Amino acid sequence: MDTCSVKVYPAQVMLEVLPESVDIIATHPMFGPDSGRDSINGLPLVFSPVRCADTRVQQWISVFNELHLKILQMDCDQHDREAAYSQGVTHFVGRVLDELHLAPTEIATVGYRRLMSIVEQTCNDPIQLFYDLQRYNPYAHDMRIHLNAALDTVLKVLDEHDSAPVEFSE
Repeated sequence: MDTCSVKVYPAQVMLEVLPESVDIIATHPMFGPDSGRDSINGLPLVFSPVRCADTRVQQWISVFNELHLKILQMDCDQHDREAAYSQGVTHFVGRVLDELHLAPTEIATVGYRRLMSIVEQTCNDPIQLFYDLQRYNPYAHDMRIHLNAALDTVLKVLDEHDSAPVEFSE
């Protein structure tokens, strides 16, 4: 059983390295030390049986249910496809915002404070986690292409708006 933030790559490695007699279940607790600090009750755990008898799968599901985790059973590919955007975008944007060296301010809006919490949350994680999310998730590269295209679209709209003449009404 792994607990990696990506699923396809570690599952492939486990299938290649571990003998047929070894059960393989890929998991990803969708929380870490910060978000699970007070309680893990109701927090999601991705659960992906790769090579495991149904009875063993049910045993592990029972264990995780006893911990009051919300079990999300899905295959490794679906996890990575969704995580590239949910977790990958969050960590990417957090690291980009960190490069802006944002600072607290008395005029901070709720939205600004939320952005600051994203920076704090993502940059509190080891940089290796960020690298691994971007490198080993087979969908992360496409996510970054889409993110860049979205940024280009917004910048283009702003450029077009900025070049329009300013009109004042009387």
